[in-house]
Amino acid sequence: QWLSDGVGQAGYHWTVVIIGFLAGFLLIGWFSRLPYQRTNEERLQEAIRRGMEVDDKPLASTAM
Repeated sequence: QWLSDGVGQAGYHWTVVIIGFLAGFLLIGWFSRLPYQRTNEERLQEAIRRGMEVDDKPLASTAM
């Protein structure tokens, strides 16, 4: 009975709803503070992207 509104309809007490929202926000905040670890595929893609950026720049020996 402490979860429902007691009227016989589907519903919850406001305190349960507010506690649920607060718990959700705290959980999202905790997940956002976890360190992000790149996968091998992401590291490979970054290395490829860095190599392409280097290839776009003219070489010092060919620039006159």
